[in-house]
Amino acid sequence: MLSAMELYDRAIHAVDRGRHGEGNRLLIRALPRSDNDTVRARILLHLAYQQAERGNVADGLTMLADAERPGLPREVAALIASNRGLLLMRSGNAGDALASFTVAMNGLGDEPGPLARAALNRGNVYLQLRNLPAAASDFRRCSEVASAHGLGVHRAQAEHNLGYVELLAGELPSALRRMESVRPVLAEMSSTFAAVCDTDRAQALLAAGLTSDADTTLASAAAAFGRRRLRQSQAEAELLRAHLALTLGRPTDAV
Repeated sequence: MLSAMELYDRAIHAVDRGRHGEGNRLLIRALPRSDNDTVRARILLHLAYQQAERGNVADGLTMLADAERPGLPREVAALIASNRGLLLMRSGNAGDALASFTVAMNGLGDEPGPLARAALNRGNVYLQLRNLPAAASDFRRCSEVASAHGLGVHRAQAEHNLGYVELLAGELPSALRRMESVRPVLAEMSSTFAAVCDTDRAQALLAAGLTSDADTTLASAAAAFGRRRLRQSQAEAELLRAHLALTLGRPTDAV
């Protein structure tokens, strides 16, 4: 029988490649087999993320609170802070999310993968706040850490997000080139990563006046999110399609 840690390792391998359903099932199997607070905390913090992906942010935050125990290793406490930041970001609490990610990044100096993810996510909060210089700085830090440690997917995510910063700054040709240059890396990992790329790319296409291509891309992304039961991401893609329909004078398609 596989140990809790072996199941956990397999779960993270699956999640890092966008196979969230498989990862969630492995984590659920691992939890009752955990025999110490550190392993249990690692399992719970990832289950909390999966809950948030399904729209259950409050349940995810409860799991993170349950994961916290006195005496946890510094890096595990930092991972909990990083995931709390992600869930707070999802719930619209940007200020507390930034604080949590900063705590996490200060405690993850020897963990390049989690550090890269925390920088990527803090950059996303800055992006939501339209603080483009701060967002670009965090995305560049993620890309640099990922490049130094052979984390190709993290680097591709950071470069894609730098393309999104360029989109918001009005640098459309550069934004599309950067997004398209890393899409093969992300799309190869899973349909979820491909859908995330395509949602952002559709916005660049729309800004460039390529409305038909943008609509087709958004429809594909929304369907992919729906198949994975990633309801928040699906809703965001469908909302963008609705706005596009209104812009094109098709109000019935926006309903």
